[in-house]
Amino acid sequence: MTALKHTPILYVWGDRLDTSVYWNQQVLPAVRRFRDAHRAAGGVWIDLPATGLRGNSHMLMMDRNSDQIAQIVDRWIGQRAP
Repeated sequence: MTALKHTPILYVWGDRLDTSVYWNQQVLPAVRRFRDAHRAAGGVWIDLPATGLRGNSHMLMMDRNSDQIAQIVDRWIGQRAP
């Protein structure tokens, strides 16, 4: 993971992943392990429900609050882009 220490990787997740058995049992455990290791190396993970944005699916760009999500992503890019 140290190889990715200075590589900006942004994860933006909605809050309805827990309704899927596949996501809960197959995907999320591995993703959370990677997330924790990446965070420990300085990576960023945006948890939309923690920011107050709730009700998102895995199709964030099609959700009703996609403009708010785009602002979060734009701010993140602006902080890291030269």
